Amino acid sequence: MKLRAIRVFDVRRFGGKGVAIENIADSLNIFAEPNEAGKSTIFDALHALLFTKHTSRDKTVNSLKPYAGGAPRIVADVEFGGGFYRIEKKFLSGPIARVLDLEGGREIARADEAQSWINRMIGAEHGGHGPAGLLWVRQGQSSNLAEGTEVRAAALGNVVEQELSALTGGQRMRTMLSRCKDEIDALITPGGRPKAEGGYGKAKQSIDTLETELADLRNRLDAAHNDLATRQRERKRLSELTDPSSRAEDDKHLADARKALEEAQKHVVRLSQAKTEVKLAELTQRSALKERDTFAADCAAAREGKSALEKHKRALPESQRAMDRAVQAEASARTEWQGTEKALKEMA
Repeated sequence: MKLRAIRVFDVRRFGGKGVAIENIADSLNIFAEPNEAGKSTIFDALHALLFTKHTSRDKTVNSLKPYAGGAPRIVADVEFGGGFYRIEKKFLSGPIARVLDLEGGREIARADEAQSWINRMIGAEHGGHGPAGLLWVRQGQSSNLAEGTEVRAAALGNVVEQELSALTGGQRMRTMLSRCKDEIDALITPGGRPKAEGGYGKAKQSIDTLETELADLRNRLDAAHNDLATRQRERKRLSELTDPSSRAEDDKHLADARKALEEAQKHVVRLSQAKTEVKLAELTQRSALKERDTFAADCAAAREGKSALEKHKRALPESQRAMDRAVQAEASARTEWQGTEKALKEMA
């Protein structure tokens, strides 16, 4: 087995977006960061991915929980047996364990089968901790290796020490630095950007393309899951509809609904009639109010005429007496005129 990448999400200090170590190469890889940067956390997450069952809730798993709370998720890409695979585990909330074939893009194991696949990969089918060739030294345990590993540990230490001594001094160091600079210059620009024609740039473009395709495939997979769930619901509904007992119950509900509809329609007719009667009553009321107002006006006019008539009646005797006086005055004046006229005639 060769570890090619590890991604950690919601594990201790790595909440939110998490952290990823990609493109792990063959031979010696050195992972250097300041203290408390999370190096041990990443190795603890890798240990849980390989050796801890996804449904476990022991103190080791609980120690992986992020400070703000959450469900730890660890993903690793490995090369094994000539193939490339992705191992994923999620602990505590909604536990998941699965293995994906990256070349075929399909899931090949899930849950307990995924753990069995991992055990076969690391040579721990019978509950061990891997084959003799897998050295697993956790922080603080370098002097407490399992029984039978002392010789291998010493040999490995000597090899690492010799390689580091040869690498950190002399012509080989200068050659290595020069080679590294040439390789870096072929990959990135002086400003640190990937060169489009370089392997890094092409790999980054390929990763971007693959991530886009992966997102599209995930969307299509989610859509397929939704379609499948919808189809299952429809099949269940179809089964219920074709079931005789369910059919009889539906017929009863339909008859009740039709009866309720008929009653509602009758109620609508009655409501329409009532509305018509209300409108007629409103028209009649307006007409009556108008006639009442006209009658009230006529009554007021009659009262005014009666008052004027009584006033004229009271003034009538005085008018009669004035007329009599006027007639008497006219008669006296006429007599006096006749006397005057007679006197004039006699004078003439």
